[in-house]
Amino acid sequence: MPIEFRCTKCDRTQRVPDYTGGTQFKCECGQLLTVPGGKSEVNVLTIAMIAVVIVTVPILFYMLVLMEEEPPRSAIEETEEATVSEVAPADTATEEPESPATEEAPAGPSAKLSLAAVRDLGPKPRQAISPNAQRRITEGDASFARGQYNVASAAYEEALAIDGASLPARLRLAAILFNTGKVDEAKAEAQGLIKKDTDAVTPQYLLACIYRATGAHMDAHRQLQLCIDLAPAELSLRSELVDLLRETGDEEGAINCRYEAVSKGREQAKTDPADADTQFFLGKMLCELGNYDEAEKHLQSAQGLKHPQAAAWMKRLEDARRANAKPAQGDSPTTKTEKK
Repeated sequence: MPIEFRCTKCDRTQRVPDYTGGTQFKCECGQLLTVPGGKSEVNVLTIAMIAVVIVTVPILFYMLVLMEEEPPRSAIEETEEATVSEVAPADTATEEPESPATEEAPAGPSAKLSLAAVRDLGPKPRQAISPNAQRRITEGDASFARGQYNVASAAYEEALAIDGASLPARLRLAAILFNTGKVDEAKAEAQGLIKKDTDAVTPQYLLACIYRATGAHMDAHRQLQLCIDLAPAELSLRSELVDLLRETGDEEGAINCRYEAVSKGREQAKTDPADADTQFFLGKMLCELGNYDEAEKHLQSAQGLKHPQAAAWMKRLEDARRANAKPAQGDSPTTKTEKK
């Protein structure tokens, strides 16, 4: 629609197209006029905002597209890990695993035997083993501890090839039979070793461990008692019998056995104060009885003698003191003031 307005000088009526609004117009009288109305009245700020929107929208759209195409962080990390594993040196694969490889740990019983089941026990002096055979046994023990039973078996077989009379190697092979699911064969091997030397404590103890691991508690009890009879100075056997009695619910038997063990342990600690096992197991059972002061003395001695479990039991003793714990397993309160 045309724009009509009057000249401010001659008062003539002027008509101009609407798109000329805001422009200058010269009247016939020579007066320079500004055409009113039209697009010139649009707010300048609004125009500026529209321009910003027009420029910004394509940029935001482009950024959104890039974000959608970028993989999530977790995926990037997985890709980096995969790349590292592909370029890792081959020898890193032979480092000690957190858990045994499947091929090295065939299916067996849920309870596994440790090297503690074949440790040297008893009053008899340990059988002399040639240095080469002992080296193979030590190598086999490292693989056994990692659950690499095939590697361990090969090392023990080499030890037997060097020294055919090596009892430690045969005991370890029997333990591997058990851990790889050949329970009957392991039991038969232990029984065979017992027949060869009825006074040897470790084969008897290995059989006790097999019975206990398979839930044959009565047989395990009988075997442990036989071990104690053969090696009365082995305080660890008495401690294990206490644990077995508690497992089977015989709390009274466990308490009586613990008192007997403590009495025996005190005698042994006086006779041989440098025996780390005696100091540790005596301290452990005194702690279980609530006799913390005497327990601390023996556990500290065991720590000084480098017993591997002493530090952990010292912490348990301190925790029990802070909690003002009562004597363990329903023992009589008088055990705290038990006469030494």
